[in-house]
Amino acid sequence: GEIVGIGRSRRTLDDARSRRIVDKAYLLDDAWQAEIAGADVVVVAAPVAQFAALFAAHTIERGYRALVWGVPAPIEGAIEGAIGRDPHDRKRMAVVRGGGKPALTRYKLRQRLGSVASLVECRLATGRTHQVRVHLAHAGHPLIGDPLYGRRRGNRLAALPEAARARVAAFRRQALHAWLLGFQHPISGQALRFESPLPDDMRDLISTLAVAA
Repeated sequence: GEIVGIGRSRRTLDDARSRRIVDKAYLLDDAWQAEIAGADVVVVAAPVAQFAALFAAHTIERGYRALVWGVPAPIEGAIEGAIGRDPHDRKRMAVVRGGGKPALTRYKLRQRLGSVASLVECRLATGRTHQVRVHLAHAGHPLIGDPLYGRRRGNRLAALPEAARARVAAFRRQALHAWLLGFQHPISGQALRFESPLPDDMRDLISTLAVAA
């Protein structure tokens, strides 16, 4: 069969294809690509049609870890709400009452950083564009560093010591990491899971906020 590359970065996938590391390359899906600024690639040997069926069947397991403002209550639960274009800003997605696609995000508190912020783990039951970011912001806990959905942060940011405020201001992306990818191999049936540790910039930010707490 052909060697298929899947990943979060179109540039990295195109590079892998040009260097003949893979025969064909696919982004994981629009939702994953929109959430993450990353360049990881998973290479799988499989006929393309069988591999593509995994995405069509929504059987891929995806886990995220996010640094958010505030502490969710309850500390474990689900956020459900259809996602569609924000009627007031077409560049944004939003939880909408009509015309959106059903979406469900399960979350669990992993680390409390005082009352100002927390580390949350999310699992997707659906895969909508910006799903994690939209659902967490809708629940009142936008991602730290999110330029699109994390604008309302004034009081929370002001509650931090000066050094912590400077570290947050220097964090130039949404604090979201895709730590888990799992799927069943389309030929062997073997369950495959790939895990990735938190990147250094998020670990550093957590350390700073933990001290500030």
